Amino acid sequence: MLHPMAADCDGLVVYNHEQGGKKVNVRPARKAVDLAREIKELHEIDYPAEEKVVLVWDNLNTHVHASLYKAIEPK
Repeated sequence: MLHPMAADCDGLVVYNHEQGGKKVNVRPARKAVDLAREIKELHEIDYPAEEKVVLVWDNLNTHVHASLYKAIEPK
């Protein structure tokens, strides 16, 4: 049985195909800014030395380039 609050959270899985590693973060909501914060964390904390990170995502309504500008300042 699922916890009653389970429907009110979002799990985001990040998988590193080259190194075989993965991580899962659970956030309280599934909003565009949550996705942007996750990608910012991926770049700044998980892979700070990488010049380029390739993202593969589905067509969920928050998975659009505009979502990134909600948490990441464009250069």
